[in-house]
Amino acid sequence: MAWSQLSATLGFVESELAALDATVAGEHELLAPGGKLHNFYHRVVAAASSDDEIRDVLAAVRPSGIDGWQTLARQLLSRIRVVTSDGVTSVGSAMPNLYRADGRLRRQTQREITQALAGELDLRALALSMIVADGLTRAELTGTSWMDESLVSDQLSEAEVDALVAGASAGYPLVHRYFRVKALLLGETELDEADRYAPVDAGGAEISWNQAVETVLASFDAVHPKCGAAARTLLKSNRVDAAHRPGKSASPFTKDVPGELPWISVNFNGSLRHVLLLAHELGHGVHMMMASDLPLLAAATPRVLAETVALFFEAATLTHLGQLQTLSPAVATLTARGIEDQLVGACRQVAIYRFEGALRDQWRATGQLDSATIGHLWLDSQRELYGDELPLSHSFTNWWSCLDGIFQSPGSSYAYMYGQFAAAALVEQRAVLGADFGEGLLALMAAGGSAAPRDLLLLAGVDPLSSETWQRTLAALGQRVADLDEATAVTAAAARTFEGSPEPSKADEYVSGGR
Repeated sequence: MAWSQLSATLGFVESELAALDATVAGEHELLAPGGKLHNFYHRVVAAASSDDEIRDVLAAVRPSGIDGWQTLARQLLSRIRVVTSDGVTSVGSAMPNLYRADGRLRRQTQREITQALAGELDLRALALSMIVADGLTRAELTGTSWMDESLVSDQLSEAEVDALVAGASAGYPLVHRYFRVKALLLGETELDEADRYAPVDAGGAEISWNQAVETVLASFDAVHPKCGAAARTLLKSNRVDAAHRPGKSASPFTKDVPGELPWISVNFNGSLRHVLLLAHELGHGVHMMMASDLPLLAAATPRVLAETVALFFEAATLTHLGQLQTLSPAVATLTARGIEDQLVGACRQVAIYRFEGALRDQWRATGQLDSATIGHLWLDSQRELYGDELPLSHSFTNWWSCLDGIFQSPGSSYAYMYGQFAAAALVEQRAVLGADFGEGLLALMAAGGSAAPRDLLLLAGVDPLSSETWQRTLAALGQRVADLDEATAVTAAAARTFEGSPEPSKADEYVSGGR
């Protein structure tokens, strides 16, 4: 109820601000250039339609349009049930098994989720098609983009997103090469779709909660002592819920509560991936705490900047682990984990973005979308991403239908590409500046959303939209894949020599690029 009241109040405030004369606004201390609420005012004005009549009509029909279809989508997604040998559960609760070392468990879970997604598939397709249609209709009436709300919030143009997508798309060959190496690390000559998230540290020891907390806090301390202190405050104040419970959301998240400390939810399972997820969510929490002295409307941080900061802390934790090498015995494990996380942040997200674009193109061409058409477009986008290195069967066709983001925040996957490139650039800056880097990051976080994300990052020496930024990121990532490839090839060759195998295996073709 409190959040509904706040939302309604903000809606009223935004409409009043949009109608405010620019000269009058310029005379207000908070709204004038340099004022703490100037950027918020700028975004509100940018979001307002120039045609008041169209804006009013669209606002009136929104409850029966996109809001209604998104509500239905949430209900449909919550009703998906996965039948396992241990009972009935949600997709979110079943998903962690896809990250397990046990290949049989992964394949069984893959089948179980595929079967679960067949139920009410046509209804989820209908909801998605109506969300697509609503967005395109609004864009046509207002002369904007179908993802205009996200673009205004993140203060990006469609052309800038297109350039970002082109940059991330250039990483597809790295995805293909990485999965060739991953096959060798897993001891396989060929992967299948259940190996997408398989960990390469199959024999790695489970990491305790205390170990994970100590590792993450040490990495935050190394960035700046105030970052570590803020993270400790969240943990000591019981603001981090890491326990598994029936009905608890399986997706990690951080919620900002005005006037209070943020709340963080994770489901810690002792894996390296979950150590990094903890670092990611604590990064969000620390960011919110640093901006809490600002007025509420200035403290709210656009998604692209929020993801940049969280992904940076995730990378900082991985770097710290690499320096210690205490939680995982193999350097290859950490290297592969870092590479895979960056590929997820950029290339897998661009595949989802392209899929969403293809849905809109299809609707413009035919005026309809059914589950078969959506599944075909989905499978095409995913096969392009993974190439021949990770064959996807027809059973993967319906996996689009459990992606919450394409229903609830259409087009917003670009935020993770942006965040990945910008976070990598911040890592570079830290390597150059050393101990001086932390103060700049604190200033960036303390600014919240009081300026455009790009302007704040430029103050830290990073331009997230420069082609040089993503080219450097991809070049560095490519070198890491090449190094991992070479090291893995040497290990595989030594193993074959030791076993006395005179014939080259299929793995040799992967290493030499034979496919």
